[in-house]
Amino acid sequence: MRSKVEYLSELKEPFPDWLHRGCYNLRNFFESRTVFYPGAGGDGRPLDTFNPSHCAHCYFFVDQWYSAKGLDQHTGPLPTGYSMVFDKQYSADDLARQSARPLPDDSLREFSVPPKTPVDSSTRSYRSQDDSMLAAVDSASAVRLRIYERQSGFGDAHGAQRFAIFCLGMEARTAYEWFYGTMFRGHSPFAVWLKDHGFGADFAKDAANDAGFGDPDGRLYRAARRSGLPEFLVVNHCNKYWRGYRWVEGVEPEPRFYGDHLYRRCNRSALGPAGASGTALPD
Repeated sequence: MRSKVEYLSELKEPFPDWLHRGCYNLRNFFESRTVFYPGAGGDGRPLDTFNPSHCAHCYFFVDQWYSAKGLDQHTGPLPTGYSMVFDKQYSADDLARQSARPLPDDSLREFSVPPKTPVDSSTRSYRSQDDSMLAAVDSASAVRLRIYERQSGFGDAHGAQRFAIFCLGMEARTAYEWFYGTMFRGHSPFAVWLKDHGFGADFAKDAANDAGFGDPDGRLYRAARRSGLPEFLVVNHCNKYWRGYRWVEGVEPEPRFYGDHLYRRCNRSALGPAGASGTALPD
């Protein structure tokens, strides 16, 4: 049995030139391999898998509790062995300039409206009263690109020389549709980290008749079918997973409570109709 890191090391991504040159922007970010983590909260475990394997350098963490002012309260301390060398909060105008395709003006305007809860509130109100899915998107939302650089004394076995994290205070389905289905269409995520651990906030997984991010009839899966599916899923052993993916045999799950399994996309013809059901992972 191999670890996920050993397996993914065989799919190593060349170190992105834009990270080497310091050309930090969202267009370069989304044209690289990305790891999408809905409802991420303060869980940085995707870095434990994808950073030492060097198979991805960009992490898209989405959570409706992420606010520009209180982001560090939710994301936690800096990754071990790294220093932050770039930190930019994006405005609606910035997003419009970075987008490879235009977003509707009325959607971007959401990032300019006053917050519905106090900006210094440690827990933002994210539950929507309808299906708009935009309850937490306002001028206080985190729309933040951060670059981390490896400290001296740490080598390639520890992780990449630099990596990027884009933190977005938004609902997962809308974020997937905006960034993968519209703004940077054609650049699907390399991997999606599917965890319904409850550490983060997201309206979609708490909505009626939606059994979580891994629900093969859920909002996030349907958005991914429309916008572009990832090559890999990382799924908790008790979660459901999306149709059209198969457990990577010979790769051991995380030897901890979560029991994370690695799944890879099958033949595209195996996907079937949107909303076809999947099952829980094997014990």
